[in-house]
Amino acid sequence: MAADADELQGEVAAVVFCNPDSGFGVVELSAPGEEHDGARATGPLAALVPGQSVRLVGRWVESERYGPTFEALAYEQAPPRSADGLVAFLASDRFPGSARSARAGSSPRSG
Repeated sequence: MAADADELQGEVAAVVFCNPDSGFGVVELSAPGEEHDGARATGPLAALVPGQSVRLVGRWVESERYGPTFEALAYEQAPPRSADGLVAFLASDRFPGSARSARAGSSPRSG
């Protein structure tokens, strides 16, 4: 990555658009208490799901239509930022079978 690249961390609040064929996606990030809470990010983000915590690397651009937008070059998984985010991430299509338990607020019991 370029030395002058910016970073943006947060939890995916919403997937606005995704094209699995090209990998391009648009997401809105939640980062309560941070300067860029509610920021919109674009780039190779089609695999992201709501609740997923990420660190994006890229740069800020000014979109005529959408205002300040983070143009991501890459992302990496980050530790969950909240319990609600973890539940939303586990309830996503990434974890078939766990969605029902996560949405219900229960967890499998061992024993």
